Amino acid sequence: MDGILVARAQAGDPDAFEQLYARHQRRVYRLALGMLRNLEDAEDVTQETFLNAYRALPGLADGQAFHAWTTRIAVNLCRRRARVSGSRSLLSLDAENADTGECLQIPDARPLPEEAVQVGELRREVRSAIAGLPREFREVVILHEMDGLKLHEVAQALGVPLGTAKSRLSRGRKYLKRALSAYVCAGDRLAPPRRRAAPLLLAGCSL
Repeated sequence: MDGILVARAQAGDPDAFEQLYARHQRRVYRLALGMLRNLEDAEDVTQETFLNAYRALPGLADGQAFHAWTTRIAVNLCRRRARVSGSRSLLSLDAENADTGECLQIPDARPLPEEAVQVGELRREVRSAIAGLPREFREVVILHEMDGLKLHEVAQALGVPLGTAKSRLSRGRKYLKRALSAYVCAGDRLAPPRRRAAPLLLAGCSL
């Protein structure tokens, strides 16, 4: 679908790029929000990502690469903004945006009502742990676990060798496992003690 829309946009169809924006805006926003942890910065980066993409679209040879291409643009913009703004973090880990959804939301496996408190607690703990990761680990975890990129796509987006991406993902998962040591990894699930919770992928637990 992206390939067709890119071809139409390159041919001068303005509606095609609007459809590309609609398909990818939420994803780019979640990525920026996870990396920058600041609502306003994430919104700015999202807009700038698609502005840059629109301007450079004639040079995109493979329309099917639009997802990975905009991811690279967004990552580079996030890194640049992070250098300028320093380490500030104005985003509440529980903040929600009506248009773009929750920051780093984790599938909740539809818990029963009596389990809602435990699931909410796990989500907060995971968000907090991810936000506390060193930048190079946080980038890989967000791109792979949240954005759904394959490891070779993560490596391309970050401009690092595949082995480096694998190493950072492994170290990021280990960091998260230590940070979430109060929870129990049983089989393929990470859960609060004695309770079932949302799936979470880290170091052998399904995420």
